[in-house]
Amino acid sequence: MSRRLFLLLLTLALTACATAEESLDWSEGDEAQIGSPGDALAEKIINGRLTFDFPAAGMLRTATGLCTATLVRPTVVLTAAHCVDYASADRPGQRLAQFIVEHGQSQSYAFDVDGMVSYARVGPGTDDIALLRLTDAVPANIATPVPFADRRPQTGEAVTWYGYGCQNRAGRDQFTGQKQKIAFAFQNSNNSCPGDSGGPTVFGADGAVFRVTSGYSSRGDIFGDVVAMRGTLEAQANAWSSSNGAGNGGAGDGGGQVDPPDVNPPAGDRPTVRRTLIQDGWLFVEWSRVASASNYLQFLVAEGSDGQVAAWLYREGPGDTAGPDSLYGYFGASRLCSAIRDQGRPAGVYQLWTQIWPDRDDSRAESARFGQSIRCQF
Repeated sequence: MSRRLFLLLLTLALTACATAEESLDWSEGDEAQIGSPGDALAEKIINGRLTFDFPAAGMLRTATGLCTATLVRPTVVLTAAHCVDYASADRPGQRLAQFIVEHGQSQSYAFDVDGMVSYARVGPGTDDIALLRLTDAVPANIATPVPFADRRPQTGEAVTWYGYGCQNRAGRDQFTGQKQKIAFAFQNSNNSCPGDSGGPTVFGADGAVFRVTSGYSSRGDIFGDVVAMRGTLEAQANAWSSSNGAGNGGAGDGGGQVDPPDVNPPAGDRPTVRRTLIQDGWLFVEWSRVASASNYLQFLVAEGSDGQVAAWLYREGPGDTAGPDSLYGYFGASRLCSAIRDQGRPAGVYQLWTQIWPDRDDSRAESARFGQSIRCQF
């Protein structure tokens, strides 16, 4: 779901009123496990064939796991935003992740990532795309960059889908950690599996990339739409390439600022979500105090496995003090589940997101994902 749609939905929600709940102490205690993290964002190609073809599609190793990425410039790779926790960063010389190109079972080449720009804030969907900057250029004899596609394939057109991971969603022990591919006549699919995230689907066997794997739902696979975002992606990739991959940090080349804004905005200007917590049936959010703000809109959003917003709650107020420069707010888990039920959604596990607006200013809003999910039983 795009940040623009997310903000629009929350803006429409302001026509309703939220009832304040009694104050609770902020304490560590024992976290109440309400549900467990779902698999909506985890993916691998089911029924794929192991391959070392197409070296431009490589493995992406991050601090939290493994994804797939595609070389689109000698110093730029394309992946899914959720693979890097929807973060943007500019840290020249630091290792934020690694892009690994494999030529064989015992022949691989690793390249450090020191910059990233994510184009989604929450959930799988068409904008679940990120570009990553490499500290060193990938030599042409190791992998050749592929272009961004300027069109989508027609039904029946030959395409190939690449990714790392399992071959059976129910059998994580079948995770291979090796690249797989499916060559097929383009049509709707239901084949992604944990590890495929960020992986490309290209024209032919090694042509332009027109989408990246984002996730899957009961209705089939979900993809980031490279064609729809081609202009923005080209601008950022060109900007990094023109600076030889060193510290350009998100500037475009004549097309204006490239979204999203820096993940580390000027201190005091925007809130930073510091902690989320589920405890004793309550959902807590802690954020940094903004010097210029006296009031905050505090949103809690539940998202289903289909990537759609199921329900949201909000509060407005100065926040409760959690420390010298920190505030917190809270919601009742039962209220959120009631809102999900009232929207006609089924019982089950829902991913949680929060967003904080200082003084109703959505241009300074900051979002974060809960580390836990909530299980609603009606």
